[in-house]
Amino acid sequence: MVRRSRAREVALQLLFQWDQNPAQVPRAAVERFARERLLGDANMTRYALNLFDGVVRQRDEIDARLAAAA
Repeated sequence: MVRRSRAREVALQLLFQWDQNPAQVPRAAVERFARERLLGDANMTRYALNLFDGVVRQRDEIDARLAAAA
């Protein structure tokens, strides 16, 4: 079984990739990357993708909070 910390690491890797190439990363590639890195563990893959999607969805709010704190 893959640990949640590994799933968070994969989510961070996905976010870095997305930040560098936001329009060039197809969803299928994102899902495949997570699935392969998490050894096909469906629960952890879902967890990592939920983290990724949540950050992408709330990017503007997160950026505003970070800018205010910096």
